[in-house]
Amino acid sequence: MLGFMRTLPSTIERRRLLRATISNRWWILGTSVLALALGLAVVHAALGATTQRWIVFSAHPDGTGDQQLFRVDTTGAGLKQITTGRLPATAPAFSPVGTQIVFARLGSGIFRVNLDGTGLRRLTSNVRDSQPVWSPDGKRIAFLRPYRGDWHVYTMSATGGAKRRLPQGPPAGRPSWTPNGKAILIPSAGDVVKIDPQTGKA
Repeated sequence: MLGFMRTLPSTIERRRLLRATISNRWWILGTSVLALALGLAVVHAALGATTQRWIVFSAHPDGTGDQQLFRVDTTGAGLKQITTGRLPATAPAFSPVGTQIVFARLGSGIFRVNLDGTGLRRLTSNVRDSQPVWSPDGKRIAFLRPYRGDWHVYTMSATGGAKRRLPQGPPAGRPSWTPNGKAILIPSAGDVVKIDPQTGKA
């Protein structure tokens, strides 16, 4: 009996063992959280790289012909022509995730295309539509269209439906969305005007 009792840890030893166990569990939990955080950071960095990697611009192929869209890596490598055709392609803008481009085809309307040049789709048929810009949530596109002799802001769905003029918006230059998507900003007569995309109030 005495030999058995001597093999049991003392009260002090039991407390030390308990503290060590708790400490190890917190260390394991902390390591797991850190690994998860690093994993999310890598995913976030990868997504950021996707949206920031390319520059898209309009230029004349070989210095001749109508302007078309090109893409190039931010390092200057990987130059590739995205669009072709007999009408100029101008005013490109990225989708929020950076995989698609919306642009104006002068004399034809507004189009959407994948970054690699596939999936070309016409969104509007007004030959003077211009300056399209995607909303931050990717659901809508703001653009300019002539109305009573001036350029005014219109919106539509990302698929080209539900087109509407923002009725109280003044004559405008190229629109841009606020980061939260709750307002559209436009240059107008030397000022910057904020328009509610839902009500059209300026």
